[in-house]
Amino acid sequence: MRKATARTVWILAFLAAGFAAGCGREQTANPAPPFVVSTVAANGATAVPVAQAVTATFNKLLNSATVNATTFTLTGRAWCP
Repeated sequence: MRKATARTVWILAFLAAGFAAGCGREQTANPAPPFVVSTVAANGATAVPVAQAVTATFNKLLNSATVNATTFTLTGRAWCP
């Protein structure tokens, strides 16, 4: 009876150590960055008014505290008359 108990304790300790060693790995991986899923005006649109508000919709929520002129840049073709 004592051998079975000691063996059971060692097996449970081994399983617990393996479980604890595997925890938290999903938090250390770098998540995929957000990407644009739609825009207004559409890509390649013509005759868009100069005063048109430009919007972009991303695949996930962005932290508004981290979106600024350094972290988000709007680029495109320049239009000169």
